[in-house]
Amino acid sequence: MISISSYKNKNVGILGAGLSGIAAAKILVSSKANIYIFDDKKDKPDFINDNCWKNYKLWPWEALAALVVSPGIPINAKNKHLAIELAIKNKIEIINEIDLFFQTKPKAKIIGITGTNGKSTTVALLFHILKFNKIKCVIGGNYGFPACEIKDPGKSGFIILELSSYQLDGAKKLSLDLATITNITQDHLDYHETFYKYKLSKLKIIDFLKENGTFILDTNNKGLNEIVSEEMCKSVNIIKIKKDETFSYANDNYYLQGAHNASNCSIAVSIARYLNINLEKIKFAIENFKGLPHRMEPLYITDRVKIINDSKSTNG
Repeated sequence: MISISSYKNKNVGILGAGLSGIAAAKILVSSKANIYIFDDKKDKPDFINDNCWKNYKLWPWEALAALVVSPGIPINAKNKHLAIELAIKNKIEIINEIDLFFQTKPKAKIIGITGTNGKSTTVALLFHILKFNKIKCVIGGNYGFPACEIKDPGKSGFIILELSSYQLDGAKKLSLDLATITNITQDHLDYHETFYKYKLSKLKIIDFLKENGTFILDTNNKGLNEIVSEEMCKSVNIIKIKKDETFSYANDNYYLQGAHNASNCSIAVSIARYLNINLEKIKFAIENFKGLPHRMEPLYITDRVKIINDSKSTNG
């Protein structure tokens, strides 16, 4: 397990014990930090010592170096969790598990992908194209491994992060080489309170690009084009996907049927081309792509009948 030397002997609170909270706890334990972890809705995980599992009201707030907040807990909402209020009152740095991962200083180039719909399919397809072409890569974040469990593939490799609006909303320390947004439509307003705030959380992915990083924009998506402005991208390179430039690549794969998957595919192809993968090798990889379970999954196909399982189409 990778460690972060700056947390040695420091007191760190972890709010939430889901997958990301546990991943954060493990990396902080490896870093020899003194952790305090609690979840209002979960029992103590087996590997956590009894003295570490303590209600946040009993934490030594005046002595905490940081508070790591799980993505399902709003950091910027008007009505904040009491633990977040206590952190603000005590001037404690508030981060999330994605931030913690970036403090490990991974050497691989990092690709960030977000969107209301289609981000998991886009991440999975891009990962497949890169692996198919023998390029070192790993996926994590909102899909795949929690970020803190990612094994850095090194300077010649790539880390593909699926980033939800929750993760982007709470993040402060991301540094991306390349990013894209599949689409933005109204969602998660119970968390973000307004569509405007939700849009801002998604658009933060552009702010997290390194100077001269690259943003892939699907110009075929009218709604996205109305939200993403040239001004937002002034300090980064922008690659615009032109109409029908890569859409046909999805047509021969049943897992990628539909206009939405054509868009997902065009983004993955554009990123792969930007990474100098041969066009024919990209197409061959797509032909061999097996989609995600329950997302446009072919169950029964004849000349007359097609039965497709799309029961797990999800938003984020």
